[in-house]
Amino acid sequence: MKKHDLIIVSDEIHCDLTDPDLKYVPFASLDDDLSQNSITCISPSKTFNIAGLQSSAVFTENKEFYEILERQLSIDCFNHANIFSIDATIQHIRVKIG
Repeated sequence: MKKHDLIIVSDEIHCDLTDPDLKYVPFASLDDDLSQNSITCISPSKTFNIAGLQSSAVFTENKEFYEILERQLSIDCFNHANIFSIDATIQHIRVKIG
């Protein structure tokens, strides 16, 4: 990735839909270089069929990427969750961690 100056955007919105006998492994957790050259997108919308609540999150370990994402999401007014999606995401986390 460094050789070709690539940034990986890993769409992991299906991460909760795994076989019960298998463990979800985030792309960025595979290697330090990967975590510094990737952006991960997650959302409970697929697992719980709540796409209408528009709940999602974007993660990166790279400070430069983070600042760019934060600035752009703020400009586009996508950096605030609605009240229903907050509660739905909390419920999603409770179900996930037991």
